[in-house]
Amino acid sequence: MEQLFNDGNGFLRLLPDLITHLYVPTPLADSVLSYIDNQLQVLNDEFSSTKAQLQTIKEDLTSLQSSGTIPNPQQTTRIDEDRSLTLSLVFGDIFTDAMEILSNRENIHFYTAHQPTHLDNEEFGNPQSMVVVYETKGPKLNSSLSKHARIELISKVIELEITDLLGELGLKFSSSRLLDTPVAPQITEEKKDAVEKLKANPKAQTTRFYVDLPNWYCSCDKLQSCYTKDWLSQSQPKFTYQQTTETHEVFQGINFDSLDPPAICPHILAALIIRVNPNANLCKQVSLANFSSIID
Repeated sequence: MEQLFNDGNGFLRLLPDLITHLYVPTPLADSVLSYIDNQLQVLNDEFSSTKAQLQTIKEDLTSLQSSGTIPNPQQTTRIDEDRSLTLSLVFGDIFTDAMEILSNRENIHFYTAHQPTHLDNEEFGNPQSMVVVYETKGPKLNSSLSKHARIELISKVIELEITDLLGELGLKFSSSRLLDTPVAPQITEEKKDAVEKLKANPKAQTTRFYVDLPNWYCSCDKLQSCYTKDWLSQSQPKFTYQQTTETHEVFQGINFDSLDPPAICPHILAALIIRVNPNANLCKQVSLANFSSIID
């Protein structure tokens, strides 16, 4: 993997096609059903009441979808599984960590000369554009909570999440059945609060990194460690790529001249993914994969 990490003429040429088509349109109802299936697979019998509700919602929603009677059918986006698998194989933890960053849209902020940031940083200087990326490492769950409290919070998060998703379809779950609802419930802050209580862990550490895409720069040690004196002194083929719509969209405005071949890190990859997919539903759903450690 280290060879691929540093091989500018290999892995980086694959990037434009993979990330520009990483998110594909899909009916929101399909996304909701997929979300339900994921939770039914993860949750154990301690969540029997939640699982029973999810199963009922799945059956009712499947019926409404088959009959074409969903009140407010919508489109959303999902990750293309084949491209995601290829990115995982080629980039390994770099892609996994990038997607973890993108699981919370608040982890990444774009700034330009016309939208100055209050985050003054002497090391970074004053570039024409800057991306600030926050990455959290450490335990994903609040270790101070009892198992019973965690189970209650997980059930609450699922309830709020499914309420939010169904509301966008013009539906609500009441009296053990799906009903039409003219107004989607406003539960964003309540859901955010529940997730924060569940994930809040004093042992987790959040680090801020600075990304300058035009100069292919990131302040993280992972990227800096690639540009060692020994590695830079080696004879490396110049990084070139075929001009296509995808390469133009991904690499436009980026100067690779002084970095031959260029390396990559999760923060640059996350910034590129969101730059070429600005309207993708990156974090529509709360992923319970991070919560599964207590469901054993």
